[in-house]
Amino acid sequence: MKARFRINRHSGSAIAEAPVALWFAILALFMPLLCLATITLRYAFVVTAAHEAAYQAAVSKTFSTDISTTDLCAINAADATAKKVANSFSGISVNTVSTKIIQSDSQTNTLQVHETRLNNPADTTRYVYLLETTIDGLVQPLILGHSGLFQDIPGLTGPMHVQVSSRKLAENPQGLNL
Repeated sequence: MKARFRINRHSGSAIAEAPVALWFAILALFMPLLCLATITLRYAFVVTAAHEAAYQAAVSKTFSTDISTTDLCAINAADATAKKVANSFSGISVNTVSTKIIQSDSQTNTLQVHETRLNNPADTTRYVYLLETTIDGLVQPLILGHSGLFQDIPGLTGPMHVQVSSRKLAENPQGLNL
């Protein structure tokens, strides 16, 4: 007499395993890419804030002395513009904004960095003057959370420290000593 064994078919198991496999694929691939895209987008907003701040510093009439409450010096205009642009986006915080004068010698191609105003009037026959604005801040990831097992990972579970600089040509170099 032959024993009758039931034949197991494996063709229907894919339907049962598909939701679990799809869930793992989403967690393993999609979420890290979404976090990376969010950090990259917010970093681009910080770069935009640095460009706008450098532009406002470059069009200012003086470097360290305000002319009026609406006509700010380069240092104050860059600070106000950087914070205004950064506050218009979520997940970005600006810690410090620094503005420097970059003096480029057109004959020897050497650079001289001035963190304060120029001591003498600008010599535009020999030098080119640029204003550099540097933003030091934090960019928040999409999901903030501390796992408890590990330390914060910048850009994934904790804020990422960024520093962005932008240079623009000074439109009024004669005001850099004021």
